[in-house]
Amino acid sequence: MPSSHRLERLRQIIDKGLRQQPDLEEGRCGFVHLYGVAALCALLAIKRGLDQELCTTAGMLHDIWQHKYYPVEDHAHLSAKEAEEILVSCGGYAQEEIAIICDAIRNHCSTPIRDK
Repeated sequence: MPSSHRLERLRQIIDKGLRQQPDLEEGRCGFVHLYGVAALCALLAIKRGLDQELCTTAGMLHDIWQHKYYPVEDHAHLSAKEAEEILVSCGGYAQEEIAIICDAIRNHCSTPIRDK
């Protein structure tokens, strides 16, 4: 599947989820934040010679859990799990690509996880 089709399918899924957000302001913030980070990731990928599509995808999904279920302490790890489910359901992503995207999401937050 061409990369443009994969990103469009991903956008449809993300948009649907954000539109279903019961808090309209949170949904609006989700659109602004996820799309803004995705655009920044695309620019950084170009500058650093990285795969622009994979970086854009990671940016679009990096806080998906937080924008669906509100802020939680371990949002990076939970977003990575949610991202994996979304990418598998989208189809067209190789397991290696999913691993790269989910690793980036899992590691995007510098807040250490505390043992409880």
